[in-house]
Amino acid sequence: MRLEIRRPSADGWRKKDRSAKDGRPATPGPAPPGLGPRFAPVPGRERPRMSRDRSRSPRLEPLEGRQLLSTARASRAVPAPKPAAQVLAPAPSLDGDLSGSLRDLIVRGGPTSAMSQPFAGTIPALGPVIARVNTLYNGTTRALIRGEIIVAGQAGSLRLAFADRDQVSHRADDSSAEAVGSYRVDSGTGAFATTKGSGTFKLATSVADNRLHLVLRSNRT
Repeated sequence: MRLEIRRPSADGWRKKDRSAKDGRPATPGPAPPGLGPRFAPVPGRERPRMSRDRSRSPRLEPLEGRQLLSTARASRAVPAPKPAAQVLAPAPSLDGDLSGSLRDLIVRGGPTSAMSQPFAGTIPALGPVIARVNTLYNGTTRALIRGEIIVAGQAGSLRLAFADRDQVSHRADDSSAEAVGSYRVDSGTGAFATTKGSGTFKLATSVADNRLHLVLRSNRT
C-alpha cells in the first residue's frame, strides 16, 4: 500500500492570507489526504510570526552602559612608574692647597667660640675655588664641637664635615700652629649633588707671613 501526502498549493495559502488581512476568518482547507480531520486547520487560529531583532550589537541600558565603560577605562589605566633609586657618584679628587689671610679670620666669643676663615686657590679637578672653614669650640675648655669645610667651584659646591672631632690633632709653637683631621662629604649642590667621599685636611698658620693654609687630600677608593 502506498501513502501520499499532498501539500496545499501556493494559491490556497495566498487566499488564506488575503482573507486574514481583510478581517474575515480564514476558511479552513481540507485536511491533507490520508491524515484525517485531526490535522485539519482550525478556523481563526493563525500561527504567530516570530519577530527577529536585526541589530547585531547588544543593547545596554544607560546606567549599565556607563558602568561598563567606566570599568573598561579603569582596567586600561597605566600604573605610575616607580622612582629610580638615587645613585651616589664618587667625589672628584679634592687634592689642593688653598690659602687665606689671618686678617680675614672672624672670631666670636662667648660660651661657645665660633671661628670662620675664608680661603681661595685652585683644585685641579675643580678649577678655581673658594672655601671657608667654620669651627665651633667650647668657650671654656676649647674643645672642638663641630667643624666643616665649604668648597665652591663653577660646577657646584661641597660640604666637608669633620669626620671625628675628637681625632683632630693640634700643634702650636711661637711661630706656627696646625690642626690635622679627616673629613667626609656630607652634601653637595650642582654637579656634586649626589657625591660621596672622604679625605684628610690640614690647617696651618704661619706668623711670618700672617697667612693660614688649607691642604686637602682625598682618600683613594
